[in-house]
Amino acid sequence: IFTRIGTIGEGSCFIHSILFSIYKYGYTKISAGDKLKYAALVRKKMSDDLEFGTWAILGKGEVAKMLTDIAMSSGLSKEQDKKYQEAVLSFKPESDRVFYDYIKYMKPKFPNIVQVAKKEYEKYKNTLNSCAYFNDSMLEYATMFFDVNIFIGYLNDIWKFRFHILYIVVKYPI
Repeated sequence: IFTRIGTIGEGSCFIHSILFSIYKYGYTKISAGDKLKYAALVRKKMSDDLEFGTWAILGKGEVAKMLTDIAMSSGLSKEQDKKYQEAVLSFKPESDRVFYDYIKYMKPKFPNIVQVAKKEYEKYKNTLNSCAYFNDSMLEYATMFFDVNIFIGYLNDIWKFRFHILYIVVKYPI
């Protein structure tokens, strides 16, 4: 069953869409103000529940690796950054735990990488708890958090506007 809904545009439209899909009948009956409060509570809960280990496996570890890489690179001198980029290019994961392998490989060369990664994890959690846009890695976490399958499609209309189409497959008991 496909349903078209409008959401409140304060920055948590993704959360509102999920809440509508999961709690369709109860969610439609509450006021807009209560929906805003509920979405804020859900975002806070998502942020509070996100553990470092979960963050480290999003996108098969590539999310944490990429965010850590960017932060590390921006804090280095030109010469240090050149060495860092060489180390990045020579890294080969030993297992499917890409981020952990990466930290293990980089830590002897760049001892502060663990602190940088922890800082990036905290920034990621803060983004979850704000009205910021949900990127693909957050979509993966939302799938885990709500225990639903979520797909996003895009549709261009005749005026060339791009619309997001959110598909949520809820696992109902039989």
